[in-house]
Amino acid sequence: MMAIGIALMLNGCAGKDGAPGATGPAGANGVANITSNVYPITPGSWSNPGTGEYAVNISDASITDATNDGVEVFISTNGTLWLGLPATNLLVNGDQMEFAYQTGQVSLIYLNSSAPSNTVSLKVVTIPPAIMKQHPNTNWKDYSQVQSIINSQNANQ
Repeated sequence: MMAIGIALMLNGCAGKDGAPGATGPAGANGVANITSNVYPITPGSWSNPGTGEYAVNISDASITDATNDGVEVFISTNGTLWLGLPATNLLVNGDQMEFAYQTGQVSLIYLNSSAPSNTVSLKVVTIPPAIMKQHPNTNWKDYSQVQSIINSQNANQ
């Protein structure tokens, strides 16, 4: 009796002729992919909202849901070595760099007596919740681990 029930259940999953059903439409690009955007921050880009605080606001459309998206920000002074923020003693002894974000925007905050005098590169990585669940043991502040997941996604596309 159980074998008949299983056979009926399996038969109900196939098309009328026993063939698999039609393939559904492709999903929208980027829905389940990590995005990584790089922004150069030049010395003249910084505003001074308060004593010892300098800020740059960057529009980033990949942050579509600040409540659920994972957002990590990395900084580089040479374009090849990426350090996760927040960080201290980054450009000069005693400085601090941190970030804040909301849907569509990242704010980079630099705490020091003067704004950075060199161009730095900012990398904003947006991680959809589904990707974070697929990789629960990832240190999202370690760019080499994030890059490994991005590379594996690109290889599977």
